Amino acid sequence: MMRKLALLPERAAEEAALIAAAPAAAPLLARLSEIYAALKQSHALDDALEGLRGIYFGSALLAAGHSVHEYSLEALKPDGQRESAYRERNGVCVCISR
Repeated sequence: MMRKLALLPERAAEEAALIAAAPAAAPLLARLSEIYAALKQSHALDDALEGLRGIYFGSALLAAGHSVHEYSLEALKPDGQRESAYRERNGVCVCISR
């Protein structure tokens, strides 16, 4: 779809205009390109690892076990140090005895 809409040439033109207006942007855009290339190279490996974990690829039992384990770890922390999903302000009651 990106090719059909010609988004890549449009983006290249926008980046060229940005560099013309602000030459200091050139090294930043080059670094972003390097980061995107590295992410693209590791994408297949990341997908394979996620599949092996099973959490997001069909094992409901493993997903439930992971959630219970993560919840129990977060419950031991003071509210301000918990992951945001487990904080009291989000309506999560983390009530276990230590």
